[in-house]
Amino acid sequence: MSTWFTDIIYSREVNFETSMFRLALSLIIGGIIGYERQHSKHYAGFRTFTLICVGSTVMMLISLYLPQVFWGTYSSDPTRVAGQVITGIGFLGAGAIIQSRGAIKGMTTAASIWMVAALGLAIGAGMYEVSLAGMVITLFILINMANFERKVMIEWNSKTVILVFSDLLVRKAEVEELLRKHGVSIHDIFIEQDFHRNVTELHFSVYVKIKTDYVLLFEQLRKLEEVYSVRIVD
Repeated sequence: MSTWFTDIIYSREVNFETSMFRLALSLIIGGIIGYERQHSKHYAGFRTFTLICVGSTVMMLISLYLPQVFWGTYSSDPTRVAGQVITGIGFLGAGAIIQSRGAIKGMTTAASIWMVAALGLAIGAGMYEVSLAGMVITLFILINMANFERKVMIEWNSKTVILVFSDLLVRKAEVEELLRKHGVSIHDIFIEQDFHRNVTELHFSVYVKIKTDYVLLFEQLRKLEEVYSVRIVD
């Protein structure tokens, strides 16, 4: 390893060389995690995660640079900047979470955004080992833990069962009884009535066993009186 490269890695001074190296590393780490999210077809993908990681690094570099240049004139606490970055990231994370009729999606994406911001701060502070280890752990969780959950840990899948009845009568009790017969655990219920179309929509947030026979479940739900349509969505 060359002396020049070693000096950049171990330097605690914020100058042109160290700043460019940290920004480049931030670009790579944010891009790798963002690529995984994009490849997994999540709406927050490559550009979003790269910008968050690089932006967090820039904020940390600024917080370290100011007291270095304006020592005695300007007082700066780097931990305050880090805290404000994490607070700001909370708004992005909240925007990534979708709540729709009892079903909540985007929690993993929001947590990934929060993690990438933390990695950006670590890179800006020169904690390269921590940032690289954090990237590896994050990718392991996103890629491998999902398969592990499906195969080993989690016996249930979260779904939303949507039934549309061609009248305004609420048949909640009938549907609940049928779902429970098929081993479906009901978490929450949302009822919507459309008086213009004279239809009732029942939305059941449920936990379905992985081995559930969806064909048989659909056939049983279709037999309910006045059922217009049946949908099961993630």
